[in-house]
Amino acid sequence: MMKGIEELSEGDISLDSYDDYIIIDAEPKSSMDFFTERIFGDITKSSACKQLGIGAATGWVTGYMANKIGKIAAISAAGGFCLFQIAQYNGYITVNWTRVQHALTKAQAKAKKAMIKHSEGICQKSRICYEENFFLVTGFATGFLIGFVW
Repeated sequence: MMKGIEELSEGDISLDSYDDYIIIDAEPKSSMDFFTERIFGDITKSSACKQLGIGAATGWVTGYMANKIGKIAAISAAGGFCLFQIAQYNGYITVNWTRVQHALTKAQAKAKKAMIKHSEGICQKSRICYEENFFLVTGFATGFLIGFVW
């Protein structure tokens, strides 16, 4: 017999009687979630051709945008560096290079420590994702390369 939601308490839930309860998804879905779910569904259960096509299309868009955003970021960083050098050369700012070098050395050591700590987990998750979604990931990688070069 199913119990109403009002009647549930923490003591009522046990692994043996788990089937007696109805689980309600309380997270509201937006109209965009409904739209994408209706069109794409669960892509991993689709045919290999559909997975390759969707992966390639999303990879191409991502690669194209990464290329454009990367160029803008590179130009911004180079422009900022040039302005910094001009300001230093003209005496508007002074830089304590030994202090900068010390801070960079500390940051590098901290980043290396974090990288070693998390690199195995990232590699493992990437491998599992690739194995479970072979066609989708292959299509995405190919589309990304084409979009990035384009």
